[in-house]
Amino acid sequence: MAARPNPHQLVAVDSNVAYDLNDAREFAVDAIELIRRRLNPVDIVAPLAVQQELGYIARFADSEREREAARQATRALARHRIGPQNLQPVQLGIAGRVAERLLAAGLLPVTEENDAHIFVEAAVGGCTMLITSDGHLRHADFARLTFELNNFDLNAPVIATPREILRKFFR
Repeated sequence: MAARPNPHQLVAVDSNVAYDLNDAREFAVDAIELIRRRLNPVDIVAPLAVQQELGYIARFADSEREREAARQATRALARHRIGPQNLQPVQLGIAGRVAERLLAAGLLPVTEENDAHIFVEAAVGGCTMLITSDGHLRHADFARLTFELNNFDLNAPVIATPREILRKFFR
């Protein structure tokens, strides 16, 4: 029997990964490289909510240091060939509605609206994994998140930190 080719996969990154890549943190750089090798072919993308968060911080943060760090994190995404996730307006509308549902269900704190959008945009865009170090996403009840997304005919992306990726998949 002939081997089937690997399906093309999408992986999303959170803004904290962009900061880690900009700081050349070895665990983040190595995790991205490992994903590219192991999931080939793969596209690694930044959801719109990540792009907007970095853009907002780059313009409106209290200190120039924070603004510059956000600009550098945005450039780090490009250096590491992490492109923008391009969703259609209807997909963004669905993502907004599902994110509101996750917040209303108490799966994420209401103060973490952006985290909800990042997670749901990754799901709506068909990402199989979301790489993040964010504690709110990491500690959310994944079974309940999956259940809620299934109500909208969406698959939940696996949530993993760069360190988890290295620990579990590096050989």
